[in-house]
Amino acid sequence: MHAYLVTGKTHNDRVEWSNHLFEKQEIKEVIHMKPEKQVHSISTIRQLNRQLSFSPQNPQKGRGIVIEDVNLLTTEAANAFLKTLEDPPGNTIVVLAAPDRELVLETISSRTTHINLGAPSYAITKEDESEGEKILKQLMSSGIGERMTLLDKIGTREDAIEFCISQTFAAREALLKDPNPKLVALLEQIDRTCEDLGGNVNVKIAIGDLLLNYPTS
Repeated sequence: MHAYLVTGKTHNDRVEWSNHLFEKQEIKEVIHMKPEKQVHSISTIRQLNRQLSFSPQNPQKGRGIVIEDVNLLTTEAANAFLKTLEDPPGNTIVVLAAPDRELVLETISSRTTHINLGAPSYAITKEDESEGEKILKQLMSSGIGERMTLLDKIGTREDAIEFCISQTFAAREALLKDPNPKLVALLEQIDRTCEDLGGNVNVKIAIGDLLLNYPTS
């Protein structure tokens, strides 16, 4: 087995890199793991280990494994997966994806080949700007319950970062038209949330806390 740790750029870029690797190797059997409720639990890793105890459907081509957001492994799950990395099944390629290598346990990252795709580039278009301003106005005129429905639309850390960047621009534009102290406080909160999202903070909690701090118009 060979293991890669793919970091940088966006969630979709990391998944696309994985898919391209498997296509190049002509691997059809791919086990794709996503975190459940913002974590990879010990039960999901045990299930993966059971699957790996069986031979690939096509032993000659082997199989692939993708673990998205491997930085969200619980301590127990990480320890269980570490045993798999130390004593790997043959003819299997594992791709571990994470926003940054520093977020991944050293005991895991040290057993992989690190592929850094580079920093994400979030290009804000005119359409994004107008949409961000529209969302800002909607959130400021909505109740807490209505605001929280936005959480269902933010699935990944990259989604959350893009939302924060869009709202940063919208809040700055609003400040130019109305130097409201509440907008200043909101802009500071958005900046703090963006910084938190660069770490290992729970995405839903970070965005939920931000939504609670939107002022009412």
